[in-house]
Amino acid sequence: MVALNWKLKYPTSWRKRSANMSLRNSLFLALLFLWCCATPQTLKPPKTNLESPLNSLETNPQKSFYDGYADYQKGDQQAARMEFEKQIKNVPDFYPAYLAIGYTYLADENADSAETWIKKSLEIAPNYAQAHYALYSVYEMRQQYDDALAELDQTAVLKPDYPGLAQTRNILRLKNTEMHLTEGRKLVAQNPEEALRHFKMVEKLAPEMEDVKVEIAQIYLQQNNCAEAIPYLESAQDQINDNPRLKSQFADCLSDQGKYPEALAIYQELAAAQPANAELSKKMKATQKKMVELQLPDEYKSMFTTPEITRGQFAALLILNMDFLEKYNTANSEIIPDILNHWAQKFIQEAVDLGIMDLYPNRTFQPSQDLTRVELAKAGSRLLEILTSEGKKIPEKEATSIEDVPITNIYYPMISKVLATGVMTLDGDGRFHPSRSVSGAEALSLVNRLKALAE
Repeated sequence: MVALNWKLKYPTSWRKRSANMSLRNSLFLALLFLWCCATPQTLKPPKTNLESPLNSLETNPQKSFYDGYADYQKGDQQAARMEFEKQIKNVPDFYPAYLAIGYTYLADENADSAETWIKKSLEIAPNYAQAHYALYSVYEMRQQYDDALAELDQTAVLKPDYPGLAQTRNILRLKNTEMHLTEGRKLVAQNPEEALRHFKMVEKLAPEMEDVKVEIAQIYLQQNNCAEAIPYLESAQDQINDNPRLKSQFADCLSDQGKYPEALAIYQELAAAQPANAELSKKMKATQKKMVELQLPDEYKSMFTTPEITRGQFAALLILNMDFLEKYNTANSEIIPDILNHWAQKFIQEAVDLGIMDLYPNRTFQPSQDLTRVELAKAGSRLLEILTSEGKKIPEKEATSIEDVPITNIYYPMISKVLATGVMTLDGDGRFHPSRSVSGAEALSLVNRLKALAE
């Protein structure tokens, strides 16, 4: 049916011409096939900078080894392998032949087989510099730059004058640096630990790169690991100076690690450029407070765990923590004879002058006297009055009776106020116990609650 359709569709002259063309095409294809089969394929010599395995031989190879290397140079890797295997069959521990087979696989771009044979040569001769260099080529082919660089380093140890070694190491170091930098930046968001590993490799390969130190520091900052971040921030000052946010984080870390003078200097520098930044002002004050606290004696530092806090300790605790009191000044200062040369003199004087704490009838303060619950309530009540006068809305519960403080008690209004606002609480037995001594933890609790109300 096909032939019939063909005859119907085309005239006889076309059918004859087509038959002649078909015959000519068949003859042409036959001649082309014979030419291809008769013509030997051009062999391509390997593109490599590997040193000849004939160099530095400790023993003389057999003829098969020379023949194999000649085949390798011509590009006939299969023939070369056959000759090298003859050498191995005759002399099994002739390690250059194993390396040579590795070379043939490198020429074929077969990294796995090349690695296998090169490592066989190293099993026999671990200090074979050429084999380590060849192994570098395998790892570079796979873009395993860390391993490749390690093999070049080993080559340098074994044979410092290996041809082209210095230039090859420099080029590979650049490739490796770029690879780790690129990978690290890709992984910062989803895998910061792995990104950190890459960045630290960059730091090792190119210690002069300050940018990567900043990137390492930023990961540590995200992890709230100031101890690790600080050394990197310190070594990248130029980048930090151009980045106010990073500079502020640096100061935060310094403060976190107790390096208050350094932190304060940075905050002050930032505040000079941003005078309206309230957050910076707050950080400066907090840092200055910590610096003051460092200068205070153990009597202050131990108050937070003491079962009985003294009046002098409490005065210092109040003034150092009630920041909203800074705006108030007193025209006349009380003369308090028994606080001269006391470590808390400044704080006691301010607490008395502001009317937060009272002197005794004999005009003494008695800083070493234990603070009582009623004295704590008086101070808390007066601080609440100051906050209310500033417009702070402080929620209060309805006043209730207090079993051991009747309404007729002169201190009832003050005690009732601190209880209603939650600044103080009754003891476990439901009583207030006005004359009981106050622990450091109780005093700190009142201060923290007042600070929260002031914010």
